[in-house]
Amino acid sequence: MARASLKGVLVHAPRPPDIAAMGPISFTAKDCADLTQWLADPSWPRGTMGISTLEGYLTALIAWPINLPSGAWLPRIWNDKGWRIPPVIDDALSFDRFVCLIAGYMQSLDLAISSDPPIFTPNLFPASSMAGRRVAPEVAWSAGFGAAMEMGALGGQWISPAVRAAIDMIARQFSRPPSGLSAQAGRELGQSILVLAAARTSRGPLGCLPLRARRTSTVLTGSALQSNLRDGLLRRRS
Repeated sequence: MARASLKGVLVHAPRPPDIAAMGPISFTAKDCADLTQWLADPSWPRGTMGISTLEGYLTALIAWPINLPSGAWLPRIWNDKGWRIPPVIDDALSFDRFVCLIAGYMQSLDLAISSDPPIFTPNLFPASSMAGRRVAPEVAWSAGFGAAMEMGALGGQWISPAVRAAIDMIARQFSRPPSGLSAQAGRELGQSILVLAAARTSRGPLGCLPLRARRTSTVLTGSALQSNLRDGLLRRRS
């Protein structure tokens, strides 16, 4: 059954959902844990993104000028390139819940990057995997970012030296050997995303977040995400 924080936002339809039109959606620590566990379910198609890869992917969709409809980028999460719904979410309730979790996750990332001053610390989940094997979380995260970049056409005039350096920094994480340096990798990824976001916002608003939510809400990622969102949920329930 859909969680209380997601009620009233059901979007099940035979066509791809309009993520930007869904309005503000809460994304709590419990929602993140549920999504992490759900994506690890073997019922998903082989090659479905894990949670670290997913966060890198969603971050790129926000900070990189890709501008693709949800019907193009949502299926990549479950390793497909067409609008074919896998059996694991092929009923209305499961589909609606999954889309709401993805939209809520995107909004929480967008809020952090769009805050004043901007704040971004990637969530490098320890139990990260790709293609069924364990990898360093920064490797999985940067792989997701790269998967989104591959879908976007980009004019060379947008790539400044600072943007190129940020892209190179993210790319280097993909080939980083396991070394226990995820804290350093997190700082480097966070700094790189803020460089990209600054360049992106100079040409228009970021990603998917509804304007009303951007003006009125503050959500953090990284170490502050879980406590802040849990506190907000408790306040709404009281």
